[in-house]
Amino acid sequence: MATLFATGTGADAVLTVPAPADASKRLVLGVLICSYTGNVTTGRLRIMSGATQVVDIDVGTEVSRVLPAGLPGEVGQPMEVRLYSGGANVVGKVNLIRSWQE
Repeated sequence: MATLFATGTGADAVLTVPAPADASKRLVLGVLICSYTGNVTTGRLRIMSGATQVVDIDVGTEVSRVLPAGLPGEVGQPMEVRLYSGGANVVGKVNLIRSWQE
């Protein structure tokens, strides 16, 4: 799958990767990069696979946060990557560099 991007200004930045067409497969996320621009104190990045939480971390004011490739989801489920709003006038960006099915 190609690179996916999402941006939120004063709102969540959300990427949704559709469930595999073959329900016996699982999605695996490639490299994930997220960042905030503006006056944010603490942000949050959460990755869900269906109703299962895969990652939930705080994201501070550093330039960007990179998560390594290979975050697996649940079999047959879509995945959602959500960078929560950092506040009014704060721009949040999330990029997914490649995903695949196993």
